[in-house]
Amino acid sequence: MWHGRATAGGGSRRRRRTRRTRHGATEEDVTVECDDKRVKNPRTKRKRGRAVSASVAAALANFVEDVKTLGLAGMRKEFEELRSFSPSNNEQTAFKANPKNNRYLDVPCLDA
Repeated sequence: MWHGRATAGGGSRRRRRTRRTRHGATEEDVTVECDDKRVKNPRTKRKRGRAVSASVAAALANFVEDVKTLGLAGMRKEFEELRSFSPSNNEQTAFKANPKNNRYLDVPCLDA
């Protein structure tokens, strides 16, 4: 009888079991199956990596190059500049009328 913990992802676990015989102890390899109660749905489709268009790949490459060029100090400076930006039309009537629906109290939702 095996009293160990089952592996998280299912499958099996090997261990050595000692069996006593008349002539002494012998060791044999035993595979113990995991009793995983999760049922996998055969209809579930896994999303594989989709092909990326050339324009998206180019935009991503440009973004990575810009981030590498800026460095950490440049990214912090850019963040501070963007943080202080305030749009010209900053009405917040819906935000103020529905406080229970607001996710962040310090990030207001602006009326369009």
